[in-house]
Amino acid sequence: RQVKLTRSKRAKKDNFKVPAGNLATALGINGTNTTGAVCGDGLSTETTKEVTGAIKDYQTLLACSANVSSDCNIEDLYNSTAKAEMDKCNTNIDSFVKQNK
Repeated sequence: RQVKLTRSKRAKKDNFKVPAGNLATALGINGTNTTGAVCGDGLSTETTKEVTGAIKDYQTLLACSANVSSDCNIEDLYNSTAKAEMDKCNTNIDSFVKQNK
């Protein structure tokens, strides 16, 4: 079940690209160069703060694909060592259950 869930999440890793692109368009930036990004009139302290937050959100969205890809790599999480540990644990559980029937 966990493997299926993890693979499903990893398959959706690129779903963040469109929202990132939309935010980039709204901010008036292209790619990773955030120079010239603006919110509202860009002149007040409040809009300067807003653009800083929006750029941070944009950078987070850009990093999502890579982060999801690496964090949801089931092969790294469930390797032969992990399988051996799970098998050992299952054997111990089975033994415990048999002894307590």
